[in-house]
Amino acid sequence: MINSNQEYKELFVRIEDNISASESGMLAASKFLSPAESFHAKKYLAAKGIRGAVFFGGFRGAERERLIILPAYLDSFEGEPLDLLREYFGSDMDELVRAIKITGSGYRELSHRDYLGSILSLGVEREALGDVIVINTRQAYVFAMDSVARLMLESLDRIGNDKVKLEAVSLDADFTYKREFIRVTDTVASARLDCVAAALANVSREKAQELIDSGLCSLNYCEQTRCDKGVGEGDIITLRGYGKFIIRSIDQQTKKGRLRLIADKYA
Repeated sequence: MINSNQEYKELFVRIEDNISASESGMLAASKFLSPAESFHAKKYLAAKGIRGAVFFGGFRGAERERLIILPAYLDSFEGEPLDLLREYFGSDMDELVRAIKITGSGYRELSHRDYLGSILSLGVEREALGDVIVINTRQAYVFAMDSVARLMLESLDRIGNDKVKLEAVSLDADFTYKREFIRVTDTVASARLDCVAAALANVSREKAQELIDSGLCSLNYCEQTRCDKGVGEGDIITLRGYGKFIIRSIDQQTKKGRLRLIADKYA
């Protein structure tokens, strides 16, 4: 099993640089973090007792977010970090994360892969891009760092072989995007990882143990090879070849003494 502290060592170094910048009175921001990086960054910051950390991807519920650490002089101010960010650095919010609306002609149906591939073909690093939200077959919102947003507005006129129109937009603070999940329900003998993985993937417990032993299972974005590892509400399990799941609950006992499992599979 890969130790998360080793796997994310470079991330933690970058976080320390941001902390140092905040202690100098600066507003420090990372590039966009993956869900796995955000998960471990939050644990790292909590362990260090950092209060003024904001994870912001342009809208509530974003998967890819920038880590923004407020200047240390705001530590004594009352309020949630995101509220303080909006109050004292509201004019900088758009520069931290730009929202670009892309509209196709309707000539062809455009997918997430089409949008992402065309943007990356401009020479853009994935870390400079946030979420790409496909609204329908001809329209999407792209969240990006300011420099990338300007490049897109200047250089991107086609997605795939479809001509598109781009415009910078300002979204309401309460803008949200409801992600699609597939509900999974089952009963399990215990909250062990192999039992839960078997139910999620709809395979035998022996097959689930093979997946775990082979390093094909991650728990909270860390490879997990212990079949008896406990699983709880909010845990994220990824089974290579079967998908990514978030545990919603695993507690109520049935009359036969089994546990009711409720989970959502990322669609």
